[in-house]
Amino acid sequence: MNDLQIPEESGFWRQICSDSCSKSMSRGSKMRRFSHILSSLTVALFLLLTGSVAAADTAADPKIGLSPTGSTATCTQTVGQPSISPCSFTTDANGHAVDDITNDTGLFLIQDTVTMLGAAIANLNCSVGPDAPNWTTSDGTTGPTPAVGNACAFFGGFISPGHLYGLNFDGFAANTTYLFDLTDVRVADLPEPGTMILLGVGLAAVAASRKRLKGARITSSSAVC
Repeated sequence: MNDLQIPEESGFWRQICSDSCSKSMSRGSKMRRFSHILSSLTVALFLLLTGSVAAADTAADPKIGLSPTGSTATCTQTVGQPSISPCSFTTDANGHAVDDITNDTGLFLIQDTVTMLGAAIANLNCSVGPDAPNWTTSDGTTGPTPAVGNACAFFGGFISPGHLYGLNFDGFAANTTYLFDLTDVRVADLPEPGTMILLGVGLAAVAASRKRLKGARITSSSAVC
């Protein structure tokens, strides 16, 4: 009887082992799948946080731009006042404001310097809008260029007498009033384009003449030797 029961018992234990192994393998597959899902979620969360921090850092940098009008405040540059102090602006809920500036000096403005008053403003930048041709920041580009202290200087273009232009302020604290000085450099007249061409041709001719004269002196000295 024992001989007849052994196969049945062997089959029983084989079945138990098979069921146990299957359950173990199934549990292992589920754990691996869960581990992959967890890893994917971790990477996605890291990328999301990194992108959010980068966007926050970019948005946090305040910027002064020479740009179009669309004013929240106004200032006027007048005769006998090369500096206006103070002008002011109040930012909206997004930290943005525009001051309209009127050139009422009767002269051409060829440089503008905006200096924020009060505490130092960290990471302040300067830029020039696409509708301000020939104007540049202090490094000769349209920016953004780091400000020098609390000041942004703009060069290279000109603002005609009576012209209205804008100063854009972005990335500042929301719903806050700021004060700034506006200093300009003025000239009575701008050179005509034809005058500039003639001046350039004249300078080139003088340079060529000096070069020929120098060459002639060297040849003469060689002949004497």
